[in-house]
Amino acid sequence: GPGLPRRRTCSGDAPRRGGRGTPGRSTVGVTARGKTLEGPIRIVPSPAGAVSAGDLAAQYAFLTTVRRDVETIHDTLRQIKDVKDQVRRYGKRASAAGNGDSLKAKADEVVKAFEPIEAELYNPELRTGQDSLGHLPKLDCQFSARAGRADTADMRPTAASHVRRKTGKAQLHAGPPRGE
Repeated sequence: GPGLPRRRTCSGDAPRRGGRGTPGRSTVGVTARGKTLEGPIRIVPSPAGAVSAGDLAAQYAFLTTVRRDVETIHDTLRQIKDVKDQVRRYGKRASAAGNGDSLKAKADEVVKAFEPIEAELYNPELRTGQDSLGHLPKLDCQFSARAGRADTADMRPTAASHVRRKTGKAQLHAGPPRGE
């Protein structure tokens, strides 16, 4: 999206193959060249494992929730970028009009106030899977890694996965540490 790297690559990213479905009947749609085709499908459990439909439903629900968490982080980052861009533009316009030096200074303060929030949400230095070796992954990568681990096999997410997600959500809603 705007203002975010073209492709975030976090160590432990959720698989790129798409979402999982739970056993049962569903409708799928494919859109190409402006045309949409829809049709019913039947999803059957993998014959390789004996996993209950309840476990698969719990996994699906967990992965869907974590995906929404990541989308929320990215939406927030886009909103911050939009606000910062608007504030900068208004500050520059006022300064160019000759009566906005104090307004530009206030605009710079507003832009700077967003920096610690952004720093908790994502690290722009992470552009490849190896970058996390030298740069700290932030909340976006931590949530993606949770989904990636929960999606490694057909199974109910572990209690630890739920605890880690709850901890991450608490961090997300608490904001940046004070004093930064």
